[in-house]
Amino acid sequence: MRTEISSTRLEDRRGARRHDLRRRTIGLLLSGLVLLISACQPAPPPTEAFIPAYMRFRLCEGAARIKRASSSEWTAMEEQVNLQEAAEIAADGEEGAEICIGDGSRLQLEPGAAVGLEALHPLPRLQTTVQEGEVRFEADKRSYEFVVPGCTLELVRLPTSFIVEVGGSTTHLMVEEGSVRCTLETGTLRLFTECEEVYLMPGEEPEVANYCQPEETSTPTVSPTAEATATPTALITPTGTLTPTATQSPTPTETPTRTPTRRVIPATPTPTPTPVPPTPTSPP
Repeated sequence: MRTEISSTRLEDRRGARRHDLRRRTIGLLLSGLVLLISACQPAPPPTEAFIPAYMRFRLCEGAARIKRASSSEWTAMEEQVNLQEAAEIAADGEEGAEICIGDGSRLQLEPGAAVGLEALHPLPRLQTTVQEGEVRFEADKRSYEFVVPGCTLELVRLPTSFIVEVGGSTTHLMVEEGSVRCTLETGTLRLFTECEEVYLMPGEEPEVANYCQPEETSTPTVSPTAEATATPTALITPTGTLTPTATQSPTPTETPTRTPTRRVIPATPTPTPTPVPPTPTSPP
């Protein structure tokens, strides 16, 4: 018996293979396109776990308002705020506001004060622009930079504490502790240390004066023993007897001195003449 394969069946099989191959090719192309689109997508916003310590704010005292870069409205600042974008903070009320930062730093806003906050990249630090009013800041980390009219302040010697007051184009700076470096608009660097008061204006040299005296570190002084400071001194009395005495210095700064003595010669007494007794007279 002889079986014949028609040409129609062969064409059907070839068509099925071609269709299967085309389907697989299209699937591979779609998978590669999906991977390429995923790689070109921007990275997701950072979660709270990746927020650095200098971007974690907590309202310790007073009241404040905050305005984020993605919004045009001011809202009451919550007790805990994690900044993931630029923002502005202003003191609300007559008491001002004190903000505790995650790394232990403190930012105090007096009534009427306002600041702008922005994270700098790639060098990680928080840039604070003092817009108006009086601000007090203390920190023991170098993760901060302050921008005031005519100057950019960076922390140098830690711990650092200073007060900045901005009124118009005039800046009043008082360094309470540590030292800060000021980069003027001309590119000149100036170092302001503890107890220095500075007045800054754009385009002018700063006026520097001292408003207090820095505390000096005292060195402990070890007092010598009484045996080391005792100095025997011989005193000569008129009778010629030597009397040893010990002179002890009350303080380590005094130098023991020898008491000058002088030999005393007693005066020789002058003999007094003895009166002659009267001669007895015999009676008549």
